[in-house]
Amino acid sequence: MKKLISIILFYSLTSNANVFVVDQGDIEFKAKGKPALISINGKSDHLTGKLTETDNGFSGEFDLDLNHLSTGIELRDEHLKKTYLKVDQYPQAKLQFSNLKVLKNQEIDFVASLTLHGQTKEINGNAIVSDKNTINAEFIINLADFSIDIPSFKGITVAKDVKIEVNASLKEMIK
Repeated sequence: MKKLISIILFYSLTSNANVFVVDQGDIEFKAKGKPALISINGKSDHLTGKLTETDNGFSGEFDLDLNHLSTGIELRDEHLKKTYLKVDQYPQAKLQFSNLKVLKNQEIDFVASLTLHGQTKEINGNAIVSDKNTINAEFIINLADFSIDIPSFKGITVAKDVKIEVNASLKEMIK
């Protein structure tokens, strides 16, 4: 009898939740070089994720396979993945959040946990969720916070702060 009541409670509590998955998504990073102020940009469209909407807001996570990051230059990609991100040890990045209050078509500030390079840190960012179930979020990370060495080559050093942009189209899962 206790088991039956537990099952009924579980389904009644979860049946009100709307669940969304990433239908299409990409992530882009933007880093500046010093002293030349060159831009180093990279991106990947290997973003996955799942969000659950309840009365308390959105909770969920985005996952990125770092093996698919590309800056457009093969040798730079190899150095980025092997020397700095160490994707053989840390192949995934994960952004997790809970109880995120979303107002459609309005910019909101958020706090989330980012796991990168074996380190999990709290980050702050902002996001917009549109009526068409798309999310555009951005935040800045400090490479040293994640124990990532600052890339440097031929006198050009990447700035320690890197801007990250996440763009995702969501699809509601059928209940």
